[in-house]
Amino acid sequence: MPEPGEQPKDQVSEEALEVEEVLEAEPYEPIMDGIVFTEVKKKKGGVEYRSSDPTRKIIMLSESSEKPKPNRPYKVKIIEDTDPGDPNKGKLIGEIYYESRDEKAKQFIEEINALKQAAKTKEDYQQLANLYQHLEGLYESKEGGKELEASFAMQYDKQVEIFYKLKILVRNLDYDVDKESMSPGSIDAIDGNEYKFPSKLELAELIEQNKELIEKKKEQGFTKLLVVPFGMKLDELAKKYGELIIEHFKNGNLHDSEGKKIENLRKQGEGDGPTSDATKNSEYYPLWKWDKYTNADESGGLVYYPEKFDKNNHQGKTKAEAIKEQGGWNIILIEDMPDIPRQGKGKTVGDRKQLEARSTPKEYLQTLATDPVYQHESGMTPEDQLMYAITYLEENQKIMDDYQGKGSVSYQIGAYFPSSDDVPHAYWYRGHRQAYLSGSGVDDRHGGCGVRSAVRIKKS
Repeated sequence: MPEPGEQPKDQVSEEALEVEEVLEAEPYEPIMDGIVFTEVKKKKGGVEYRSSDPTRKIIMLSESSEKPKPNRPYKVKIIEDTDPGDPNKGKLIGEIYYESRDEKAKQFIEEINALKQAAKTKEDYQQLANLYQHLEGLYESKEGGKELEASFAMQYDKQVEIFYKLKILVRNLDYDVDKESMSPGSIDAIDGNEYKFPSKLELAELIEQNKELIEKKKEQGFTKLLVVPFGMKLDELAKKYGELIIEHFKNGNLHDSEGKKIENLRKQGEGDGPTSDATKNSEYYPLWKWDKYTNADESGGLVYYPEKFDKNNHQGKTKAEAIKEQGGWNIILIEDMPDIPRQGKGKTVGDRKQLEARSTPKEYLQTLATDPVYQHESGMTPEDQLMYAITYLEENQKIMDDYQGKGSVSYQIGAYFPSSDDVPHAYWYRGHRQAYLSGSGVDDRHGGCGVRSAVRIKKS
């Protein structure tokens, strides 16, 4: 029986059937040519790019697309029709598209020739130099270059997708032309500089430089690759995680460590006041953040890679100092271990026993520094932790560090708050239905608190 207001199938008009046939027979082409865009200022600030034509829906460029030049026709790849059921409603969302490296190069050459004729200022000549650099980059030789192994390449691609989705990366316009040697984008770091996400080729070469170490650690279970935007402001990265929790909850795919759907997420104003809401969301309060984290990476209140938990002699670095030495990205291998094992539950992988919950942060730091089995391992930073939590949630629809379920609270002993003698820790609190970024004393011992370690892949 048809639903109320629905016509029985044998009474649908011939006109409606014809419309239905047209929709089925003439879907929009995924690639459309000759599209010219107009820049339109938005009421709330910023701009968007539209292309109107009476024969089709309006085309809007996605935020991640290359920005168009005025009056220039482009090929556009349609990635979404907001109302596919009606040929006259909604809009098409697209991205500027190049079929080949040569096609992209042709655009650079056209821009170079035009600018050479018109260049007058220092800025014009700098732009010209940048165009030549982009053109040269398209054809840089890959001879003798290493190829990223399949498992790492797959993890790399997934992380790039997540970075784009969360708008962590400023997208590189050339990435779709050459996804092997081009960087997919960059971040703006706290030191005011821009740092490019390493390309697959760069990452493959880095892994080759550290081949012996990586093979040894893979045998011990370190198979999860994480590219971490270390230079990014920590408060902003925490906000991205909180927003992702809300999105998964609203979509009905947020689960605890046992796979049970989380039916209620903490709302603003419930119980104690949300004074440390990492997202500043007006409805939900999904991520509580200890106030000591706020601006701590910029002010130096949080130090990284301490050799001791000692207020006066920790031998750690501020984030600014670490960025100066290593750049804005952390490349790490970790065990894919969302549930830190409780005492007596750790597995032995190769010749290495998994670190179990119940030791103090100070004891974990000492173990990593002195036990040869854990050589080349260090504690994770809050940035490492957040990226693992983000990728795990995206890939598995589960939260991490569910200490009242299968997991444990996790210490991030790769960082330290000297002023309070605390280390960062993270967990999911079922009672409050939210995630926590908090801290523990360096001598605290709890059966439900453990640590993950990371192998940092560095240039030799």
